[in-house]
Amino acid sequence: MPKGARLFFGIQTGAVGIFGIMMLLVPGLAQQEFWPWKVYVSTLQTFAALFLATCLATGWATRQKDPERIKVLLPLDAVFPSLALVAVAISWSVIAVESPSPLVTDVWVGLYSFVAAGSTILYFVLTRRSR
Repeated sequence: MPKGARLFFGIQTGAVGIFGIMMLLVPGLAQQEFWPWKVYVSTLQTFAALFLATCLATGWATRQKDPERIKVLLPLDAVFPSLALVAVAISWSVIAVESPSPLVTDVWVGLYSFVAAGSTILYFVLTRRSR
């Protein structure tokens, strides 16, 4: 496993786990304080399921010794946050108005960028090593 891969997945596991639990169990608080735009509670709880599934997958990845086992996870781990960032860019005027604060928006954009870039880089590193 490349250096930093376990740390990368560990950070991702913690972040999506914490936010996923909050979105599932206290969606009103999550919406009001930590989500960068307004959505229905049912939509936020659906996102929570996605976050918690990602938490399980990345938690599993931290425990793998064979890098080839985690390679299959990486394209999805890169594509979803990349598409979310595209959606944020397209809807920036809405997010700028509806976000609880610029800090919330910055944290979300930062986390999504971290995951998208990290997964992409790790995928290419693992692909290069397996040749």
